[in-house]
Amino acid sequence: MGPFITSRVLPGPVWLHFLLAGVVLQLVLSVAFPEPKPVLGPPSEERLAAMAGFYERTMARPLDTAARERLIDTALREDLLFREAVARSLYLDDPAVAQRILLNMRFIDPDTREPDTVLLARGFELGMHLTDEVIRRRLIQVMEQLLVATESVAEADEAMLLDHWREHQDSYSAPPAISFEHQFFPNVDASQLEQLKAGTPAAAELAEMARPFLAGQTFSKVSPRQIQAKFGIDFSTAFNALLEQSPALNTWLGPIQSVFGWHMIRLQSIEPGSVLPLSEVKSQVAWDVKLMLEKRALDSAVDKLLAQYEVVRT
Repeated sequence: MGPFITSRVLPGPVWLHFLLAGVVLQLVLSVAFPEPKPVLGPPSEERLAAMAGFYERTMARPLDTAARERLIDTALREDLLFREAVARSLYLDDPAVAQRILLNMRFIDPDTREPDTVLLARGFELGMHLTDEVIRRRLIQVMEQLLVATESVAEADEAMLLDHWREHQDSYSAPPAISFEHQFFPNVDASQLEQLKAGTPAAAELAEMARPFLAGQTFSKVSPRQIQAKFGIDFSTAFNALLEQSPALNTWLGPIQSVFGWHMIRLQSIEPGSVLPLSEVKSQVAWDVKLMLEKRALDSAVDKLLAQYEVVRT
């Protein structure tokens, strides 16, 4: 009699064994060979160039390497938020997006008699929600609001308000109060300008050369911001530089140029700025802290989204 061979058979039907083996194999493969992440970037060179131009005009200095890297970060963040907003179809129910598309459609065909619903549907078919810059900015904003709403934003307490006020006292200070008078010269030739720079005209001569100034001749306890509003940024910059030199009071100084012409200045008094107590600025501090906490929550949410992408910077 031949050998008696026995075998152990797993319980259950054969198809179940294959199903379990397939599930295990799928898990192993998903770990060993994960699905590739979607690619984000690189940012459009055209968009980066526009951002760089705005930076250089605003900051009045050329773009350096560190600033360019920050612009790339900003561009990638905006691309991410816009992409996520479109993926979640946030454009479909947003009244601002609909208004913009209707405006575009009626600009293309001012004589159209189509109802708004038809024009809106056609605008979406044309992909206006993907190419219009105003809609892009709107969707980024909506996506930011959505992320903040879904994140856990910390609540500010009294200790946090006090710490923020202490760390940012420059933001909660009363500005200097400056009193001065000026003589205004809308049209001066090169010779007169040299006389003003040399300080040769006496007070009586200055008065004869000067002309009336629409905003007035004497200003009492005005702030640097108020001075800029009345005379322009160039005058304000030169005026602040003059103050940094600790000039003597009741002496004619200048000339300083504004968008209107030239001015000779005579300072009467300078009251330095002072830090306002927390009790007087508490509502502003609370608002600033709220914005800071929301920004932290938004940054955290954006970082989580970025982790889902393969980010290409250049």
